[in-house]
Amino acid sequence: MASALSLFIALSLRSRNIEEMRSASHRNNGFLGRGPLLMFAFAAVCVLVPGMFWWGTTFTRRLNDASLAEQLGSEARPRDLQHAIEEISRRLEEGRPGMDRWAAELVRISEHSEVAVRVSAAWCMQFDAHRDAFGERLREMLTNDPSPMVRRNAATSLAKSGDAAARPVLRAMLAPLTVTAGAGGRVGSVLDVGQIVREGDLVARLQRQPSDHDSDESEAEDDADWIDVRAPVPGTVSDVLVSEDDEIEPAAAVVRLDPSLEHIRNAIVGLALVGTAEDAELLHQIGDPRSAYPEEIRKSARWAAEEVSKR
Repeated sequence: MASALSLFIALSLRSRNIEEMRSASHRNNGFLGRGPLLMFAFAAVCVLVPGMFWWGTTFTRRLNDASLAEQLGSEARPRDLQHAIEEISRRLEEGRPGMDRWAAELVRISEHSEVAVRVSAAWCMQFDAHRDAFGERLREMLTNDPSPMVRRNAATSLAKSGDAAARPVLRAMLAPLTVTAGAGGRVGSVLDVGQIVREGDLVARLQRQPSDHDSDESEAEDDADWIDVRAPVPGTVSDVLVSEDDEIEPAAAVVRLDPSLEHIRNAIVGLALVGTAEDAELLHQIGDPRSAYPEEIRKSARWAAEEVSKR
């Protein structure tokens, strides 16, 4: 009797273990079966999220008339306006008919308070440089806009129409530019000679000195008021005009930038279109085999000098 009872208990435990193993196997198979699906979903997120970000932050997406009008609305963000300008520039390049409406919009937004919008608008106008409204607005930007980048793009576009008013700015694009401080203070840091900067990059930081009514004890150094000095145009630092801990006045010269190769190219092409004998002499100097410019630039300068001489 005891033997039969022991056998019954053993069989019961074995049956229970088998059921537990089957249940665990079912759970594991369910997880493993969903594994590829979860991996696929994760991969899709990894691809789609960056793709959606790229789609929303680049200007490759073309705009139809309705979308273009919306991007140009009075409440549009600067980035939306830049996207609209890119679409207008493409249409101008393609020679689309019915561009008067969009040309008028381009002139309107070229007066926007955001520098980046005006820079883009000035560049876009080169694709229909002979349009009277563009020429008039470009001449205004050339002489009145406080941003060197806007003035440079305006000169580049204006040269496409053969307007010699672009010459002074085109020549300035070939010369070093001195970056000045917007306010006075103590120099905390400054870039070294040879460093390449883009438009808007930081070239120096100044610590504004506290005024007489500021408490000497209450303001810690970490909370000091710092002033950023940024490059108004791209280029290479060719000379540093201050040292760390120097006390400088507002409008003091901070660094000198040699022009970027892109701006040199644009200036050379512009002078090829509107340059005079005086400009040809400058172009010959740049094109001289002994000059410090890359051969690509020297070759372009010699070509431009020939174009000027032909006129």
